[in-house]
Amino acid sequence: MGCAFGRRLLAAVRRAIKCLVELALHWLWGALEQVQDYFQKLAVFAIFVETMSKGNVTVETRDHVGLIGLNRVAKRNAIDLEMYHALALAYGELPRNPELRCGVLFAHGDHFTGGIDLAEWAALFRQGRFPDLAEGAIDPLGLDESNRLRKPVVMAVQGICLTIGIELLLATDIRVAAASARFAQIEIKRGIFPAGGATARLMQEIGWGNAMRYLLTGDEITAAEALRLGLVQEVVEPGKELARGRDCADGRLPGAARCASHAGFGAAGPDARRSRGAPPAAGRSDAAHVQRRCRGGIAIIHRTTCGEVQGSRARLLFGRQRGADQFFVVAGEDAAIRINRWNPRKLSFH
Repeated sequence: MGCAFGRRLLAAVRRAIKCLVELALHWLWGALEQVQDYFQKLAVFAIFVETMSKGNVTVETRDHVGLIGLNRVAKRNAIDLEMYHALALAYGELPRNPELRCGVLFAHGDHFTGGIDLAEWAALFRQGRFPDLAEGAIDPLGLDESNRLRKPVVMAVQGICLTIGIELLLATDIRVAAASARFAQIEIKRGIFPAGGATARLMQEIGWGNAMRYLLTGDEITAAEALRLGLVQEVVEPGKELARGRDCADGRLPGAARCASHAGFGAAGPDARRSRGAPPAAGRSDAAHVQRRCRGGIAIIHRTTCGEVQGSRARLLFGRQRGADQFFVVAGEDAAIRINRWNPRKLSFH
């Protein structure tokens, strides 16, 4: 009897020791993962600081807005591989910092960018690939669906904006241009392919015929023409584009819409982006349908990714949710109606 009790007691002690060992190992494994995660973040921060200290991309935080500036003025901000990596790391700071709601991409100097530094990129293009990015970096061209920025970005453009500059612009949400800005997708004149997404996104933004004209000819697009085509959303006096972009990001525009990083904005997947190329419902005019539902006057059309409309006289009418086009309509001094572009029967009132 005593021996049986002893055996049961010994078995119970063994089970208790086994449980304690398992708990200790589980705790130790969790602690090691935390330490590994800490050192990974530290390494990313070290790379970020080292890259930013070289000065080819500047990063500044003002309130809840991250300002990212191209800064290779002596080369007209031509984007070399080092600058591209720095820009990707700067984009990576936006999701890592919960205080940042929006980014503003701009350029120092007289010009936004003269394009890529082809001598550095040629070897990669021959291999048919883009450079591998560091841990924590985000592709500023938005080509990697698994590594896309999920917060809105405003872009302010001045001077010349060529090739990759337009492709950076097409990957942002709101674009403000100086009246003197000039755009051109000039790869066709160099015998190379626009590899940063222009061949797909330019058609989505300005229509097939317009896109083909500028992709196949390399013709220059003035700021006024870019506004007419919808490539940019506002044209301002030279020198005021950055301030206007910051106002948009900060929510200081008259009539008042604030950029928001709520879930769903800046995060639409490939299906939502493909919907931009779908035809509208047969026999229905989106614009006519909107006007019938609005009891007040229709304001100006403006393209943005604002998550909310504030104020009784807000002027925003048209919005873009990272590829999924939607209308934001303010009916006079009443509520706003949001209508999906390709299915105007689905209404939601705010």
